Amino acid sequence: MGSQHTDGFENCTQVKAPTLNLEVNAAISSSVQQRDERLSALQRQIGASLSCIGSALTLILKEEGGGDRTYIQLLNDTSKLLTDLHRTESIARRELVALNLNSDVKQILSEATVDGLLFGTDLEVRLKSSKDLEKSGRELKAVKGKPLQNAAKPLNYQSLPRISREHVEADINTSASVTPRTATNHVESHHVD
Repeated sequence: MGSQHTDGFENCTQVKAPTLNLEVNAAISSSVQQRDERLSALQRQIGASLSCIGSALTLILKEEGGGDRTYIQLLNDTSKLLTDLHRTESIARRELVALNLNSDVKQILSEATVDGLLFGTDLEVRLKSSKDLEKSGRELKAVKGKPLQNAAKPLNYQSLPRISREHVEADINTSASVTPRTATNHVESHHVD
């Protein structure tokens, strides 16, 4: 392609294929890098197509009377479709690369906003922040199995004394010797009218 539009818009970097982050590039195999480069080349062609459509729209709008609205609408719709395809390719590239990375950071990678870099310009900061949060979480997490040291014993830690069988039998014999009349007198004496 020998056109001046092969690099896309110079004043609109969003139609350029995002570059693979250096941290990610260092972590993936050469075959994954090669596949991403092929997909990136496809995105560059989409960007170049958008650039050509933009140039055509500019020329039409410079015509006397603002150009034919039908052509403008068709070119605009074509631009929208290509822009969506470009965005979809960025997401697909990101997902394909992420399959080859540590699963612990997949959420961080998938939440990234695609800008000039495939996983966002702030990837290093987000990864460091995630590691710091994970470390803080481990420090705050209660450790099971270790007894508490310097823990005060509850005030009622002693159990009640056990009553021997002899005491229980003696109490039963004593209560059997109380006559029903005595028990009745005892209840009546505490009765309040």
